[in-house]
Amino acid sequence: MRSCLLFVLVSVAVVGPGVQGTNAQPAPVNTLRFDLTLDKKTYEVGEPIVLTLRLTNPGNLPLKMPTSSEVTGRHDGYSFQVQNDKREALKDPCHEYIALMHSLGGSESVQPGDSYTRDLLLNYRVPPLEPGKYTVKGTLQPRGEGQKAQAESADVTFQIVATPPANLEKRVAQLAEDLRAGGDARRLAPQLGFTGHAGAATPLIDLLYAEAEGAQVAAAQALLYLDKDTVKKSLFDSLRTRGPRDRMIYHLVVRLQAKAEEVTPLLVRWLEDKDGATRHAAVYGLALSNVGKAPGPDLFPLLEVRLKDPLATVRHGAAAAVGAYQNAAALKALKAVVHDPDAGVSSQATTAVGWVAAAAKPDSAVRKEAIEVLRDVARSGGRPAEQATYWLGKIENK
Repeated sequence: MRSCLLFVLVSVAVVGPGVQGTNAQPAPVNTLRFDLTLDKKTYEVGEPIVLTLRLTNPGNLPLKMPTSSEVTGRHDGYSFQVQNDKREALKDPCHEYIALMHSLGGSESVQPGDSYTRDLLLNYRVPPLEPGKYTVKGTLQPRGEGQKAQAESADVTFQIVATPPANLEKRVAQLAEDLRAGGDARRLAPQLGFTGHAGAATPLIDLLYAEAEGAQVAAAQALLYLDKDTVKKSLFDSLRTRGPRDRMIYHLVVRLQAKAEEVTPLLVRWLEDKDGATRHAAVYGLALSNVGKAPGPDLFPLLEVRLKDPLATVRHGAAAAVGAYQNAAALKALKAVVHDPDAGVSSQATTAVGWVAAAAKPDSAVRKEAIEVLRDVARSGGRPAEQATYWLGKIENK
């Protein structure tokens, strides 16, 4: 018999209009019952906490339940209130920012008397839990036009038991081994993050170098569950020895607020690396870490060279980075790229010329030359021409 705790149901009913009287038909009633079970009563630190959600329609009208590929249930309207034994609510960290953008959604009709069941991991909705007693309550407020049903569960108690460090290290080691053996990174990476263990940083950073985007996304999200200082140090170590990757740089600069003076010297050495992904990440990192300003005059010649890179994604990033200088030198460099054979590069270079034109003084030689470049691109047709037309309208209407 499975060890679990069954939630006492609480229903919220939406009652349609009806006529009262002995000959009246029963008023249509939509009710939704929310039963929730935990797969166990006790868990070790970092162990997955599986919630099974059972939604039953005891009414006389069909109910449409939202369904999606988003792993936390947040997109479908599920929320969970978790409290410790002091009745302090634990804040949902909301770390799945990428998963929400990539989820696919739909709905499933639940007929009267039928149920809809799905499993979710509570770990996504709480920080790594320390030993102690906790309660969890589930709420569903489905989204969708005309959908008004709401349901709430009762509190259920579970416990995180004191876990020997060796047990946690063993879990991390096993998950890392499963990854090396070709296991599904989208499933294993979150479980590494849920441990909250410093040792999980290394296998997760390894995934940032994987070719599969899904593995990179999962690793980037899982790193958010670990200690920030530990992750920052590990990412800097990897940047020094293995080179940059886009999501690594984003995590350092945006999530961990690494300073430009910390990141820039480590990126410069990788600008001419033989690996295209490394060169692209280096250019991207220089632009991202200096957002709102040019990366610095000493870096301009290095970025200008990348406008001739054999890889289109590198040229694209370099066009954005060079455009940030917004001066005559930038315009001169970009003129050679606005007609790049890659439409994406050409569009970015055209946009960068627009930045130069907008920043230049009215009636200056730089603005006049930039406008001529934009007019030339506008006559060429295609996506770059659309960008040129946009910037011409923006500048000429000032």
